[in-house]
Amino acid sequence: MSRNLSIKLFVLICTSLFSLLFSLFPQTSLAEFTRPYVEANENQLITNSVVINNPPSWLSQGRVQSVVDNIERKLEWSTHRVTATFYASRTELIRNFSGRAAAEIMAFTKKTDNTIHLGPKVTRANFDLVFGHELAHVIIFQKYKLAIPAWLNEGLCNSVAGYKEVKFKWLSRQKPRIDVSTLHHPYEINNMERADVHYAASLAAIKMLEKKCPDFKELLNLSLNSNIDNYIKTYCQIPDVNKTFWSWIDEQAKYKY
Repeated sequence: MSRNLSIKLFVLICTSLFSLLFSLFPQTSLAEFTRPYVEANENQLITNSVVINNPPSWLSQGRVQSVVDNIERKLEWSTHRVTATFYASRTELIRNFSGRAAAEIMAFTKKTDNTIHLGPKVTRANFDLVFGHELAHVIIFQKYKLAIPAWLNEGLCNSVAGYKEVKFKWLSRQKPRIDVSTLHHPYEINNMERADVHYAASLAAIKMLEKKCPDFKELLNLSLNSNIDNYIKTYCQIPDVNKTFWSWIDEQAKYKY
């Protein structure tokens, strides 16, 4: 048998095998076949995107997958499998926290290894929002790397997780007014007394960009090539983010809560 014929035969066999696999598992993507196998134990809950250690009794695989599907759809990304861990006490939760932990911290994500850490304040009632927010952090890092700056990161995570309310009147009254373009995670910069302003302003910034940019999803797609700040100036025609932001907040505060 010639070398060319052998190669053609090998390719034909491989193609036939893949066709057989997809005919047997029509709802399974190639990404799922290539995910690392994780053997489950009684203290784990496993989906294609996340392994959750020490899950509470009220949490089901279906609920986790529902949150994952929602966040992946909004951010247009298939998560490289990550690990999330529930902790029974706040002391256990903050052992791996790299900043200055505050009493109100319910969960956090470590960028160094893309792990999600969930404390005892994460309950049946708020799981979807809190876990969705943390998973969004993971996906943003996996997909955009450092293209999404800190001043937008928390707001984008809140937005895709389902937080909708922006207290425009309250935000407009906060003094001194922060420069929104210099926002960082408040717990990383030891500015916990302004954490509520940071989160509110970052979410409001996302809402502003959704209104003022021609297409917010396209803005995110453009940022895959470079830092999103560059495209806010060119694509959205916003040369001074902070000035535009506070002008927009004051305008919204006239008519909204």
